[in-house]
Amino acid sequence: MKKIPKSISLKISPVVLYIEDLEEIEEIYKDNFEDYKITVKSKELENDFEFGSVKELTENFNKKNIYKLHDLSFESYNPYINIYFRNIEVKIYSSNNDVKSIGITSKLKNATDKKPFSYKFLTNKILLFISLFFILLLDRLINEIYPLIIIALLFLFLLWGFWLYNIFENNYSTIRLKRRSEQKGFLTENKNNIMLFFISALFYIFREVIASKLI
Repeated sequence: MKKIPKSISLKISPVVLYIEDLEEIEEIYKDNFEDYKITVKSKELENDFEFGSVKELTENFNKKNIYKLHDLSFESYNPYINIYFRNIEVKIYSSNNDVKSIGITSKLKNATDKKPFSYKFLTNKILLFISLFFILLLDRLINEIYPLIIIALLFLFLLWGFWLYNIFENNYSTIRLKRRSEQKGFLTENKNNIMLFFISALFYIFREVIASKLI
């Protein structure tokens, strides 16, 4: 009688990774396997590539002025364990479910899914709509007494909504071939759009205040 091993399959929502994250994943493979490979599909170059290290991958694409990927995988054998970053999800697969394989897949999950609780909290769509209802309710109750509170809350809500829109509009795994410290923050990258939202919010509040005075 021969025991048939069961596999492990984990799925994670899309993530954003940087070079140091890839190096952490690579270190897990180095510690547990004699050999592994990194496979990349590049839309810009219209081809698939295989690398033996994160350093080789980064240097190769940086020379071609490519700093962002959406399709990448680490793969090893004996046991077979694969972590695959795709557009819509991240999948970790192991052909065995022994203690070693469970430990490796757990480490890969921890190295990949680093979204803090605050991120998961702020990406809750239901919370966004509840907040809008709360602001509209406050608008009726205290706008005449504390209009600046409504202005501040509305601006924060618009900023939050714009950030959330970007998250869901670009809801696919992204591997940035640069260090996290080199990446511009959300506010810096979107300062023009944020300014437009801020001006729109002020215009809306100004219009509402004028309308209330005329009534």
